[in-house]
Amino acid sequence: MRATALSLLATFITTTAFAFQNEPDGFRGIKWGTEISEVSDQFALNSDERSMATYTRRDDKLAIGDAELIRLTYQFYKGRLHSVSMNTQEYANRRALQIALRTQFGQGSQPNRYMERYYWSGVTTIIALNCNTSAETCHLLFWSTEASKQKSADEKEAGQKAKRDF
Repeated sequence: MRATALSLLATFITTTAFAFQNEPDGFRGIKWGTEISEVSDQFALNSDERSMATYTRRDDKLAIGDAELIRLTYQFYKGRLHSVSMNTQEYANRRALQIALRTQFGQGSQPNRYMERYYWSGVTTIIALNCNTSAETCHLLFWSTEASKQKSADEKEAGQKAKRDF
């Protein structure tokens, strides 16, 4: 369900893409689309489900600015860097993360002023920050627009093939 929601969000956001300040073309020196075989010595495999494998980076800094992260993972779709996901806990880390993102990338958009969800939609990268104020947690996701388009096209093709099974 979560993956489907992210795919739908990615499709929506990529159709309305524009550049934002300091738009990255990857994360921490690894460009979107980089093959895991090129950087495998830096990573440990967490899970491998169908075409998406999740890794943690050895000796990765678990912080963004002053925000401490409780988790930071890299997702490789069909062996290529697709997205990076991270989580925080506690109010101080939530605020520090929001400050770091606004300073680096600008205001972003907040579709609903009553929810702490922010988006930065660019030509090569999409960033989504979703905070749960009652639980004091945040989930931050960076992902490649091109990889998302490829994944969506693959899912559409798989759905078309599934028609024969009904």
